[in-house]
Amino acid sequence: MEKWSDSVDLELSKPVSRSLRIEGYSTSVRLEAIFWRVLDSIARDDGQTTATLLGEIYRIHYTNSENHKNFASLLRVICARHLDALRR
Repeated sequence: MEKWSDSVDLELSKPVSRSLRIEGYSTSVRLEAIFWRVLDSIARDDGQTTATLLGEIYRIHYTNSENHKNFASLLRVICARHLDALRR
């Protein structure tokens, strides 16, 4: 196996569903645990809950664009970009 695989915590790859309300509607979002960790950190740094952060992301991206059809994928990209920005 590759060197990077020695440090992988497999628990972080497990899918986790969270229920929340967005725009007054109950829904659930299923992401791998690592992405929830990143979203929780972003929300905490912004002084808000993760549910509030997701509501903001939903309103900004879905009310201004018809290009995003998969909310979970959008959240993964946001997490990746956030982590990339931290590396720089």
